[in-house]
Amino acid sequence: MSKFPDKIYEDAEFGSVFVFFSARMSYGRVSFSASKDGLIAKSHASMSLSSIVDAIESLRPKLRVLIKRNKIKEERRVPLEIGSTIAAYPYSIKLMKGVEKDVFRARHNKESNCFEIFCPENMDFEDAGLMNTFRKLVVKVLRASSKSYIPMRVKELAEKCGFQYKSIGFTDAVGRWGSCSSRGSLNFSIWTLLLGKDLIDSVIIHELCHTVEMNHSARFWELFEKNFGKSRRSVDDEIRKIVLPSFVQMK
Repeated sequence: MSKFPDKIYEDAEFGSVFVFFSARMSYGRVSFSASKDGLIAKSHASMSLSSIVDAIESLRPKLRVLIKRNKIKEERRVPLEIGSTIAAYPYSIKLMKGVEKDVFRARHNKESNCFEIFCPENMDFEDAGLMNTFRKLVVKVLRASSKSYIPMRVKELAEKCGFQYKSIGFTDAVGRWGSCSSRGSLNFSIWTLLLGKDLIDSVIIHELCHTVEMNHSARFWELFEKNFGKSRRSVDDEIRKIVLPSFVQMK
């Protein structure tokens, strides 16, 4: 965990619950996620710890499922090492051994159609400082890839399906693949590229559908399934199977 929590609550069943407060969270709302360190709760800064505990009690059955799914993902997660390849579309990222201390470098290898990241000769994938620097370089690489691929693909799918949109932007948000404003401005997380071509299309179609239906009503899902060609449930199942590298969660 790269950031120290605002509070830590010890739950009899779940153990340590790490509480983070954020002014960006809606008032009275608390969200939960699971990590290898334990359960993580995020809420508005004005929310009391007792209210968060109440939320844990009311959501306990669902939190058990959340923790179980995360445990399965952690067991499937492959540790990074020199020579590892991070699957991404349209360009994968390969980790190479560099010769400089504390220095990362990246280049696009046109022959293998991938990005190569040269790690420091003293690289330690357990070192938080080095991994934060590594993450920043991956963000830079994925942002460049996103800008070269996603606008082109959005244009293709919008023309094919008859959607209109205003603009396209990018974020490095984790856990929210995309968004659409009421004016038709689309935003995509650069981490979407780690989902693979088919699921990238599902995210794009999802946000294009929001240019017509802003909520997740029955009409929205009918529109999505009509244009993507797969059911909402099958897409959700595929995304749940995706195991992102652990450094993605770092901030």
